[in-house]
Amino acid sequence: MSTPIGFRVKGLDPRPYRHLYGQPEAMLADQGVHRITATEHGRYPDRASLQDAQPGQALLLLNHCHLERPSPYAATHAIYLREGECEVAQFLNRLPPAWQGRTLAIRAIDARQWIVQARLVEFDDASEAINELLTDPTVTHLHAHYPATGCLAARIERAGDVR
Repeated sequence: MSTPIGFRVKGLDPRPYRHLYGQPEAMLADQGVHRITATEHGRYPDRASLQDAQPGQALLLLNHCHLERPSPYAATHAIYLREGECEVAQFLNRLPPAWQGRTLAIRAIDARQWIVQARLVEFDDASEAINELLTDPTVTHLHAHYPATGCLAARIERAGDVR
């Protein structure tokens, strides 16, 4: 195996969604957003902190577009965002602990915003797959998804990429 290229797992920036924090239920519903309360640990992965919400924590369930520009692969899907979350998690050369025990779909995205490669991996094999996919110079970044539900888990970049 070649030398690992290094990677950074980045949570979703919550700033575009801060205006939703504290809004009444009816106003959220008008925007297709719902406030829910976590009922058990390990079921509600927050996309900004990349941690599982604890029972009793409020989350916003909303639709998120995972690609930055129009593409045949563009899609929106439901994600959870802990209400009030302000920080963006970053994990350098390691995976978020909340991913432990989860299967991941790792999708390689090119400059056209097309999926050019993909792997379905278990947590223990994910770092190797990530490094392998990032060796392709046409790949600009990766997306990790939870394959059972199709939800975006996080963006993954080369460790040296600044964005």
